[in-house]
Amino acid sequence: MNPFITDPNRSRAEVTATVTDSGVATIRLYDPVDSWGGPFGVSAKEFVDTLDALPDETEEIRLLINCPGGEVWEGMAIYNSLRSHKARIVTIVEGLAASAASFIAMAGDEVIMRPASEMMIHDAWIVGIGNAEGLREIADRIDAETMLIAEIYAEKAGTPADMWREAMRAETWFSPTEAVEAGLVERVESGVPSPAASTNRFNLASFNYAGRREAPAPAVQTSSALAEDNRKESSMADLMNELRQRLGVADADADEGTILAALDEALNERAADEDPAEDPSDEADETPDEDDQGDEAPANTVEPDDETVVLDKEVYADLLARAEKGDEFDEKTTREDAEEFVQNAIDAGKLSAASKDRWVTRVLGDPDDAKARINQMASGRIPREEAGRGGSDADTGTSNELSAAADRAGIAARPKL
Repeated sequence: MNPFITDPNRSRAEVTATVTDSGVATIRLYDPVDSWGGPFGVSAKEFVDTLDALPDETEEIRLLINCPGGEVWEGMAIYNSLRSHKARIVTIVEGLAASAASFIAMAGDEVIMRPASEMMIHDAWIVGIGNAEGLREIADRIDAETMLIAEIYAEKAGTPADMWREAMRAETWFSPTEAVEAGLVERVESGVPSPAASTNRFNLASFNYAGRREAPAPAVQTSSALAEDNRKESSMADLMNELRQRLGVADADADEGTILAALDEALNERAADEDPAEDPSDEADETPDEDDQGDEAPANTVEPDDETVVLDKEVYADLLARAEKGDEFDEKTTREDAEEFVQNAIDAGKLSAASKDRWVTRVLGDPDDAKARINQMASGRIPREEAGRGGSDADTGTSNELSAAADRAGIAARPKL
């Protein structure tokens, strides 16, 4: 029996679809995701069969979700089958999108949450038996697959995968507004949930929290907040580099304390040069001959030696003002360059077309960081062909790897999310 199911006498799980004359298909995912299918949950094969039954002229698929999650591999197959479909995908969280259902929701070109709905992300888990070596092998595999899921959230939100990995470890619950702020959801849309969305009840005892009301607030940063932090850090770094150059600090790795000490020394030396002790007896000698006035430096001018750095008051005031307020970030690339770079990543299968605007903004905000992250992404990570069909190599490849490892370890279980 699926651990999420509370009614052992209920009829089989189903995934159903309706199609309108305008070419919009509505699919409901209101049961756990389970490879057994039938009364246990919705399998990837059942889901793909539903997709295949849609008319060829279907232009938009609206996936309504009220699901506690289920098996990782089945969820990945459903996610990939949606991503590779030619129709525009809109995913709508009507009740709960927890665990595997949360990353299935990320397959949408647009992701919507109904008011009072909830979303939850967490680490994959497995139940099994075996010796230490076999269990470590499975644990390493689960870690790798969990990181892939974190990258799905990161790609959607345009924020670092490591941040989402930490949020998954903590089991993070989102309200609709919080999910929008985190970048997982485009908007909150009012509507009347389908009857099944409001009547289905799931056993959530395997989770740390029974819902958003009992869970702490999400500890994730928005892409705009991260861009602002990066802008401030870059501005301060530019300021410190300029100070280092003007003060003649040779050590390129000098810390702020060293630079401030050099600044204090330069200011003290300048003050000493500008206010020397006056000797009245020398006053007459200080008046230059008329013929020599053109060869002498103007009054109040300090001639620096090889070890003295002289700063004008205006320059010093400018440096202090920049230290207080920070310079505006010097944009390192034009919008055209950013759009071209992101489009190349989309063409290479590193990013989805739906995330183009977010990544362009991120490249404009911090080109070095954003380009480095995109360059590290594997080409083809965003599938453009259908995956996860029952009986196909794509559907069974990773499952066979896990099964072989489980056989060696004596583990008779499948990873769950």
